[in-house]
Amino acid sequence: MKKYLPFSAILMGMLFLQTILYAQPGNFPNSLHFTRQGKVTFYSQANGGFESYTGVPIEDIGCLKCHPGTKADGTPIDPATYVPDCYDCHVTPGDQVSDDICLKCHGRQKREIQVLNLPDVHRDTQNFNCENCHTTGDIHGDGTSYNSLLDDGAIDTDCQDCHTSIPQNAEHQQHSGDIHCSTCHMQTVITCYNCHFNSVVEGHIKRAVKILQNYILLGTRASDNKIYPATFMALYYKTPSNQDTSFYTVVPYYSHSIVSQGRECNDCHNNQNVQDYNNTGELVITQWDANQHMLMNRTGVIPLVPDWQTAFKFDFLNYTGQLDTSYTDPTLWELAESGTADHTQNLGYILPLTQEQMNWLSTPMAIDESEDRIPKEFALYQNYPNPFNPTTTISFSLPISSRVTLKIYDLTGQEVATLLENQQLTPGTHEINFEAEQLPSGVYLYRLWTTQYSAAKKMVLIK
Repeated sequence: MKKYLPFSAILMGMLFLQTILYAQPGNFPNSLHFTRQGKVTFYSQANGGFESYTGVPIEDIGCLKCHPGTKADGTPIDPATYVPDCYDCHVTPGDQVSDDICLKCHGRQKREIQVLNLPDVHRDTQNFNCENCHTTGDIHGDGTSYNSLLDDGAIDTDCQDCHTSIPQNAEHQQHSGDIHCSTCHMQTVITCYNCHFNSVVEGHIKRAVKILQNYILLGTRASDNKIYPATFMALYYKTPSNQDTSFYTVVPYYSHSIVSQGRECNDCHNNQNVQDYNNTGELVITQWDANQHMLMNRTGVIPLVPDWQTAFKFDFLNYTGQLDTSYTDPTLWELAESGTADHTQNLGYILPLTQEQMNWLSTPMAIDESEDRIPKEFALYQNYPNPFNPTTTISFSLPISSRVTLKIYDLTGQEVATLLENQQLTPGTHEINFEAEQLPSGVYLYRLWTTQYSAAKKMVLIK
């Protein structure tokens, strides 16, 4: 019996080959990993960033020289002379980089995986690592100088790179054109809330009250006008003149917490957050519980409402402990101010929902399988996933009650499986699971026909 490599192994091999052949390290000096321009873009006074209210240049807080201690081979780094190069990540240029190396710098992602233990279908069931999804263009740059990883083109990776076809269920039919996949399939965004800027300036220590999770903001990406998940990044600073300064910026955010089962309609439509905003005109996002000495945050799907700068309310805290130590005493946080933040920023990567969108979001809704959702024509859809191993789903639509036959053939025309044989089905969209455990890898045809319609498509089995 022939032995076949698993699809995941083939995919990893292809991506590793791509890394060797197309790394183009000459692009690296223009990459965000080298320039650190993303930090500058959000912090700078020119863009309405936090520098406008602190007067502290980014060069004085060490962000542009930041690196976690050593090169990939363990060689110590001197922050005074450090310049990014290949050996930050590679022991030998072109070798495969482990996730441990990536997570040394990408702290939020490390918290998602190692602190919050967020499940993720790609990581947990497919054993994906960073390089399975992120291209060499994402990592080494593509020769273009970007202001942020949120710029169009800065990150190549998207869901559709692998998910070239999706199940034709009612939810996808309704929203696939106006909502990005991650909005429904991402469990949560996160933020390290209330970064204490005095700790950064005076102690070169990153210090936040807590990691907020179990929520997503809903906003619109200007680049494609689709709904995306977003989060906020908040800072607090007590100025030398003892003035409280609170600030946050809203940004799109992708966490590695993807699940197969998407959100239900009522998770978004007319949910408690939408009702609270409609009833009061405001949303309390964070609130300090003095009795428990604990910060609480609003959970669930939160709309980035049209008047978010005044409607969103926060509690900001000051840390009263020693600033030049990595230890944070949780009892030494104290409430500094409540209500609307002193300053906000939105660079246009995520836009607030329009009033029309809020009206739709305020309408109770559920997937309606009644007559008005009956397909208007016959259709056979691409199987999902494709390629597959060993199970896939075949979907098709019927505008009228029909007797349906669905069969699988190899490329010689030999029938290898019958899934439906002249079976009477009701109008609507139907899904049939096909299990190919006994078949060898290869290209197969699936054909559907009724008395009024027939169609066939190819699918690929890789074991």
